[in-house]
Amino acid sequence: MGLSFASIGNAPPLAVGTLLSRRIPEDKIPHIVFSLSIGSICFQIDLMSDHLEDHILLAPAGSVQIEWTNIIGDPQSPRTLEFRYGKQMFVNWASPLIEAQPVKEIHLDFNPGTGAGSITPIFR
Repeated sequence: MGLSFASIGNAPPLAVGTLLSRRIPEDKIPHIVFSLSIGSICFQIDLMSDHLEDHILLAPAGSVQIEWTNIIGDPQSPRTLEFRYGKQMFVNWASPLIEAQPVKEIHLDFNPGTGAGSITPIFR
């Protein structure tokens, strides 16, 4: 499972799910990828079946990387919101081992003079 973030912190009430299907049967990528965006987090889950994936050799975890963007509103409008999800981190949910969350810490940079601030996640 790939996990990527558009931002850390407040997120819009957004939930989008999409199934992406392989078009060429011989390609060495999963037959179906489920992309699920909830707020500022995007999950990409490889849905693999034995009989459709038997030609794929064991690939390194997270080798399929899909860049994902959600656009809310009219792209011609200045009020349009665009969430570009960053590079994916791989999480093995099938593993019996306990893994720490992907975000190690969050840095807040704040300018008291302007009131502007930014939040930067630091990943493991």
